[in-house]
Order: sequence, then C-alpha cells, then structure tokens
Amino acid sequence: MSEYDNHSIQSLNDEQRNYMADAMDNYSIVTDSSDEESFEQIPTKKRRNKRNNNADESKVKDTGYHKVTRRQDGMKIKTEVYSTSFVPGTMIRDAITGIRYSQYRIGSWHEDLFFKVKDTCGYIGEGTYLLFYESPEQCERHMKVKISTNVKKTWTDKFVKAKSMV
Repeated sequence: MSEYDNHSIQSLNDEQRNYMADAMDNYSIVTDSSDEESFEQIPTKKRRNKRNNNADESKVKDTGYHKVTRRQDGMKIKTEVYSTSFVPGTMIRDAITGIRYSQYRIGSWHEDLFFKVKDTCGYIGEGTYLLFYESPEQCERHMKVKISTNVKKTWTDKFVKAKSMV
C-alpha cells in the first residue's frame, strides 16, 4: 500500500476504515477532502472492463488478430491468435503475443528459428494463415493440440542448424 493510500485511510472515521479494509480487494475508495464523511465506491471490475474494451478495439483493427472458438471434448474453447503475412520481408510475428520481431523476416533462414504452423483448412478462419511459435510445445499448449514426436524432432534439427548460424 502506498503512502498516499495510508494517508487516505487515516483521514477516514473508524466505520469507514473498517469497511475499507474489508472491501480493499474489490473496490477503490475515492474521498472528497471537503467532506470526509462521504466516499464513493468504484468497482474494480468495471475499470478493468473499460480497459479490456479499449484493448479489444485495437485487436479488432489488427488484421493479423483472430479469435478462434471451437469445440473440444464437448467444451467451447476460445483462443486468441496472431498471424503473420506470407509476403517476403515481412516481420515474423509471435502467434500468442502478437509481438513483431524486427530482426526476423519471412522468406529468410530466420523462419527456422520458430515452429511454423500453416492453417490451410479453415481452423482460424477463411483463408490461409501462418503462425510462428517459439517451439512445438508452446504451440501444443496454446492451441490445445498434440504434435507428433517426428514433427518435433524434425523441427529441433532445423532449429539447431539455424541457431548455429546466429
């Protein structure tokens, strides 16, 4: 708790202080210095939703962002994913975070430093999408799929060869 929060708590009466201690995890308390007896409760969840809505708006504008909903074992699974363009010279983009790696480009040997997934069957949406992961295991966790041992071994061999070029 910051010094500012301690000062704010000390300016409250005992009843308000007890209430605030109970509600500290769920609410932010705003006091009015002109009337120390009144305070306003602002639910934390409401503030987070507003922040999330702003993030969602920027994701929607991002042409590489996709929200995938599918059924697995009778449960609905939602996954957010970022695709990379097929255009040579485009920066490789992390499928989970959406971060673009300025030093790694499409069409170069840098692609072998990542586990590359190409969706051609419409899993993500209409069209073909290219996803880059740090490893096959990261892809398995993110997409909730199993990747064969042979595919993992082939990728590891390619990765080791590419890593030696760095």
